[in-house]
Amino acid sequence: MIPTTRVLFLLALIVGMLTARLWPTYAQQDQSTTLTLLQPVTGEINDSQVEQRWTFTASKGQRLSMRMQATSGDLEPSIELLDAAGKLLASSGSGSYRNATIDAFVIPDAGTYAVRVTRAKTDKPTSGGYSLSLLPGFSFLLINDPTGARSPMRVWREPNALAQFSEGKLRLQLTADNSYTFTTADKIGVFKDLYMQAEMQAEPISGYWEGGLLLRGTRRNNALEFYLFFINSDNKWRLAYGRPGGMTPIHDWTALPGTLQATSTLGAMLKGHHFILFYNGQPLSELDDETLGEAGVFGVAIGTGRSPSNSTSVLFDNIVVTLPTDEAASVPIIVPPRLTHWQQTALSILEELLAARIIPSIGKPGLDVADAFVTNNTAKGIVVQPLARSISFTDLVYTADVSWESNNENIACGMEFRAADDKNFSIVYLDRKGGFGILQRSEKDGDIVSMYNLSDAIKKDNRATNRVTIIAIGNSLMVYINGGLVANVNGKQVAGSTFIAAYNYERASSVCQFKNVWLRAFDR
Repeated sequence: MIPTTRVLFLLALIVGMLTARLWPTYAQQDQSTTLTLLQPVTGEINDSQVEQRWTFTASKGQRLSMRMQATSGDLEPSIELLDAAGKLLASSGSGSYRNATIDAFVIPDAGTYAVRVTRAKTDKPTSGGYSLSLLPGFSFLLINDPTGARSPMRVWREPNALAQFSEGKLRLQLTADNSYTFTTADKIGVFKDLYMQAEMQAEPISGYWEGGLLLRGTRRNNALEFYLFFINSDNKWRLAYGRPGGMTPIHDWTALPGTLQATSTLGAMLKGHHFILFYNGQPLSELDDETLGEAGVFGVAIGTGRSPSNSTSVLFDNIVVTLPTDEAASVPIIVPPRLTHWQQTALSILEELLAARIIPSIGKPGLDVADAFVTNNTAKGIVVQPLARSISFTDLVYTADVSWESNNENIACGMEFRAADDKNFSIVYLDRKGGFGILQRSEKDGDIVSMYNLSDAIKKDNRATNRVTIIAIGNSLMVYINGGLVANVNGKQVAGSTFIAAYNYERASSVCQFKNVWLRAFDR
């Protein structure tokens, strides 16, 4: 256990400038720049550049959304949609976490459109970086082509059917007479209103196949009921209500426009009882149905004919799901057990945490330190070194590559944060025994968090390096070591300064080095 009294030992600190070096600066852009679906662009709004315009082409009847997210500074974003003549078509509403959205706009005519990005009118002009996305359907991107271990789609195998990933695509197979099977993203939550699209390609197994999207899957009496939007090998489509015992057509098999292609893209937008169906990016049909009105799971499904055409195999790819702004609030926060991009740049880590809804936005720069160290030659105790003593942070992501050099294993290196003084602070530390500890101490409340565990994730060798990422948002405290989640506990949200520390369990000579240290703040 780390003692209450800390011995402050000021040493030379080799630091980079405490600037936003890791955070991108945005070059001046042309007044008109191309915007592409699902490919975010970045820019900056400031006193010398109060607006930027991005253009895109669209087809009549497309439902598109625009989302502008502030990523630095105090920018309060605002966006407008203009036609080719400069006529205002739509203006943004303010969403959560300093973003602005235009949700599910219906494109009136094929042509070129512009998104004007600027800052909202406030008493004091704001400025900062932003990210802008053009999205199909609604304005909150829930899923964008997940595959393999990162996919929320369930994989399974039965004697006559399977759902598996193959070369980055989801394969559904079924052999049975006049039947169907499906797989869903049941772990990600349930949703009433959404837009979903997927590419599908039938594999040549038999002469007949069906495939498409499963929507609003709702469990009733221990069985799943759902909507199915299907196309088939006869170049037809239908919308049906599925339940145990069979299908009830809502709109029965109808010819698709044009010739069936090897790869088709199906899309469906659900809002209340209203359905808008899309085929290869073009509006196909609009209809209403009140059979299933509550939130449900989504997925993909296939169907078969009768023998000898009773085997179907379909590959699904580029699955995209977007949600309305108000629906996005219901998305559960799923803390990933492992960070995919833990060894990459700060922005890569932050984008992964943002996608998991762990952090509210990409925040603002806190500190950036290239190289710092603390030495400890005491018999027993802790030596700390301030990184930003005069700056106080509340909600943060704090990362460093931590290494040690010592003459025995009875030492630890720590990262302290939310530290008001010697009696009020939080610290995460790891030691050469292969253990890590978390302590939040309050003079008023005592030890709010106090834990110590061993972890295989820690490299124990002398001079070994371990990357530590601390996420403190509200009362939530998460710790990753070398990309793996080692702790997800409840603490107490307080403000305080940031330190690095070297701790001796007994007399030792130790040096704790901290490289690539960065902190991102989310205080409002």
